[in-house]
Formats: sequence, C-alpha cells, structure tokens
Amino acid sequence: MSVLGTICDVGGGICLAGGAVLLMNLGYLSLTTRLAPGTVTGWTEEQDGRIVRYRARLTYTAADGSEQAATATSLSFDSDRDANPPGTKVRVRYYKGVPESANIADGFWTSWGAGLIGVALGVAGFALGTLLH
Repeated sequence: MSVLGTICDVGGGICLAGGAVLLMNLGYLSLTTRLAPGTVTGWTEEQDGRIVRYRARLTYTAADGSEQAATATSLSFDSDRDANPPGTKVRVRYYKGVPESANIADGFWTSWGAGLIGVALGVAGFALGTLLH
C-alpha cells in the first residue's frame, strides 16, 4: 500500500463527501424554494463594527402572479452591490409560503458548480489512489 495512494484516497473522500453535502443542500433548496423574475430596487446598508454589508431590496413576481417586495435575507458585500445596481433584472429565489424571505439567485455554476467539482475531484482521487496502490 503506497502512501501517495492513501493520500489520494483520503483527499478523494473529503472532496466527494464535501461535494455530496453541497449537492444535497442545493437539492433541498430546490425543493423548498421557487425562482422568479425580479428587479433590484435598492440596497440597505448594515454596519457591524467596522464591517459594512448590504441587503438587496427586491421586487419579484411570485408563481401565483402576485407582485412581492422583499429585503434579501443574506448579507452581501460592496462588490455584489456594484454588480447589481438598482434597476438590474435578476432571478429571485424565495421560499414557498414565505414570499418575504428572498435572495438574488446564484447562477448554475456558482451554486451547483462547487458540488459537481467536488464530486468529480473525489472520483478522480479515488481512481488515482486505486492506480497507485
């Protein structure tokens, strides 16, 4: 049994487990939330000591056709605010039954990409580890 093969197996296991957890979390999120077209209407500044972060104010059209207004539940940094100035069209992810709980939806690669890459690296690590044993 080679040390390098064992390191590849352990690294592959960590990547595979991490990727699987991310994918399961995103799968659950997909079941409990909906996507809707929306617009950033502004940003609310929040300061915690010296750290300044922002919450997006959003309007969106829910699945039932109603217009909803929400303040994002997640905090963002200044770079997010610069990337989505007021008036920017975005995809909004909101919780079913709780329309005031919403966020700007991440793109496919931002949300699912890390999990898929983790799983792929895990499989590659196990395969390499098997070859090195």
